[in-house]
This record gives sequence, structure tokens and C-alpha cells, in this order.
Amino acid sequence: MSLATVAKDFERLSKKARTLQTLRCQCIDDVLRELEEAKAALDSLDAEGEGTGESGGGEAQLMDVDDGQSLGVPMEICARSSGGILGDLQQGVARAAAAGNMASEEKELSTMLSKLSKAVDKVMPPDIGKAVHSIEFPPELLNQVILEHLLRCGRVEIARLFAEEAQLPLDESHVGPYVEILQVMAEIKEKKLESAIEFVRTHHDSLLQRGASLPLRVAKMRYLQLLEEGKAAEAIMHAKIHFPRYFGEHAAEKKEILQLMGCVAYMKRGLLTSPYKHFFAPSSWPDLADLFWREGCETVGLESQKPLAICVTAGIKALPTLLKFATVMQGRLAEWGKSGTLPVEVDLGPECQYHSVFICPVSREQASLENPPMMMQCGHVLCEQALRKLSRSGGRFKCPYCPVQVSLQGSLRLTF
Repeated sequence: MSLATVAKDFERLSKKARTLQTLRCQCIDDVLRELEEAKAALDSLDAEGEGTGESGGGEAQLMDVDDGQSLGVPMEICARSSGGILGDLQQGVARAAAAGNMASEEKELSTMLSKLSKAVDKVMPPDIGKAVHSIEFPPELLNQVILEHLLRCGRVEIARLFAEEAQLPLDESHVGPYVEILQVMAEIKEKKLESAIEFVRTHHDSLLQRGASLPLRVAKMRYLQLLEEGKAAEAIMHAKIHFPRYFGEHAAEKKEILQLMGCVAYMKRGLLTSPYKHFFAPSSWPDLADLFWREGCETVGLESQKPLAICVTAGIKALPTLLKFATVMQGRLAEWGKSGTLPVEVDLGPECQYHSVFICPVSREQASLENPPMMMQCGHVLCEQALRKLSRSGGRFKCPYCPVQVSLQGSLRLTF
């Protein structure tokens, strides 16, 4: 179900409500009209009674107190006339009420409203406030994370202004490498490779030591660019200079270089219709820019990933699980809100794993800051809480996995 479907249901509900409102107003108008007509008839009857009393004498409308007999005919006529008026009023009100009996329509409207409410709950974003709780976070640390994010996004001027307003120290020597990397990235996206080639030439040894694929990718893109420009001789000369150093290292690179050299045979026939047209895909340039950002940052000693973006991504992945947990555990969220760990396990994927995870083989619990892994004298590792339970007497005890006698005092805390 989408918002468009909900909007259509709302329109039908609104039309139904307007129709019922019109019928209600019509029913009320009919009742008011019957009342006004009855009031006018009674007023007219009173006026006629007063006129009869003036012309025929007051004795015709008086009662004989001795025998209780009516002495005047006009009083009997008046009683019969008022009774008829009230009877007509009662019948008119009954007809208006019958015409305005909308019980089935009201029930249908209530059902439509209930269905619309459920549809809105399914389509609209849930209340995520119940799945999160406030934590104490140093403002200085948060400002530092924001500053690093601005620098890594290339918003250098905004970062300088933010550092000034937040009163954070900003080392310009730390800004320079980011500016260089981002400038080269921008030129790559514009299909300009001069700065990228110079960067690879300057840091060639470091890139090869790290096993980076950036040098071959830059040389490959320059070769393909020369072919697109129709400069076959220059492309072949470029290939003779740069490709041989990568030809014998890996079978995949060797195969790719052979395919690249085959592109020369299709220059006149059309490179974009050749078997090697995938080399000329428009996405090749953005992919090269992303690769340059990752491997270029590592080469100059910068972190390519953005901490703030990582936190937001992890929060988005964990939110559905936490929201479901909060819905099930309504009223008992305070039990885990004070702890520093999540109440349920959330799989963030391998891209968000930055260290090893240790599961205690005794307690089957994951290690944490409050329950860190401890290596005993024999080399086996247990969590601290499990280790303390085994050494309740405070002395030496036998390792659960070997015959060596160990102690809590001689165990070392491990940091993954």
C-alpha cells in the first residue's frame, strides 16, 4: 500500500462524511420547519380564541364551578384544534426522523475510518522516539566528529567557520591533504587525469607496497581516453611504457591488459559497439574517483570513511530491530535504557565491523567493556565474569580446557 492509495481512501471517506452531514442538516431543517409551522398554528389559534372572547362575552369560556359543565363551545373547539396541531407536529417530526435514520451509513463511515487509520499506520513512518533513548555525549566530541565530516566531504570553508564558532582547534596541515585528494577527485570526474597521474607518480612505491590497484586503473583510463580521442599511436606508446610492469603479476590483470590492447583493432569500426565496450562505460569515471578517494587517503595517511556517515548508517540499519523490540517491550524500556549495550543483536554487515568479536566459551556471552576478555597463564581466553566465577576462592584453579593451574591475578586483559 502506498500514500496514493491512502489518499484515495481518504477522498472516499471525506465524500461519505460530507453526504451524511448534508442528510443530517436536512433532517434538522425538516424538524425546525415542523416546529415553526406548529408554533404558527398555535399562535393563530390563540388569536382566534381571544377574538371570540371579546365578541361573545367572557362567560362562554368560563366553567360552571357548581356542575363542572362547559358553558362555551369555543373552548371545546380550541382543545380539539390544539390537539390536532400537536398530533400533526408529532407525525412530522417522526417522518423527519425516519428520513434521517442513517444508522447503516454511520456504521459504514465508522468502518471506513477504522480501515483508513490502520492504513495510515502502515504507510506513515512509525514513532521512532520510543526506540531510542537519550545518552550523555560530550558536545566537544560531537563537534569534532562534525568537523571531520565536513573536511572529508570537501566543505573546507564551512569546516573552518564551524571550527571557529565551536572553538575547536583546526590544524591547517591536516586540511591540506584532504584538499589535495578532493581536488584530484573533482578533476577525475571531469575526465582530467593530469593530477591523478602526477599523484600516482609521486606515491608510486607506496601504492605498490600496499597492493593498490590505483596505478593500473589510472594508466588504463588514460589509455582508453587516448583511444576515444583517436590517438592510436600515443595510446600504444602509453601502453608500452605503463602496462608491462603489471603484465606478469596477476592473471586477472594480464587478461585485462590483453583485452585493452584488443581495443585498438576496433577504433575504426567503433569502440562503443565492440566486444570491449564495457571499458568505455560512463560509470568508469565515478568508479575511478571513488577508488582514488579510498586508496589515495590510505596512501597519505588519512581515513577514507566518514565517522558521522557510519554512525547514521548503523543507526538506520539498527532502527527497525530496535523499534520492533520497543513495541514488544512497551513499559519496560527503562530496564535496558540505562545500560551501555543494545538489548538485542543487530547485524550491521561486514562493512561496519572494525574489530574482532569474542564470545566466551564458558558463559557463551559476548565480551564488552564491562566484561572484557582475559587471557590466562596457559594462553586460553575467557571473559572476566566467567573467570571470577571460577576463582571464587581467590586462589588458583584448573583451566577448563587444559590441566594448567591458573589464577585471576595472573591473567591479562585483551583488547581487540
